Amino acid sequence: MTSWGTRRTTAFFIISDTDTTYNFIVALTFSLERLMHSIKHNCLEAAILFAIQYQVNTAVSYSELIARINSAPLKKVNPTALTTR
Repeated sequence: MTSWGTRRTTAFFIISDTDTTYNFIVALTFSLERLMHSIKHNCLEAAILFAIQYQVNTAVSYSELIARINSAPLKKVNPTALTTR
């Protein structure tokens, strides 16, 4: 059961149809499965939201950086200084 949630697992429960003593185990297992499914969806949603927010923040940062570069004063550089060494 340690791999549940990380890979597909099938579980079979054989219970008595006349004695309902252990029916709660099956019910609990199905409830946990639904909960795990819900948690996975919530984690996936959170990961996608984070990725989108990161991309938007990156785009805004690049936009601000490009604006700073474009507004910087031009400086003349002697191109021969780069080739003579």
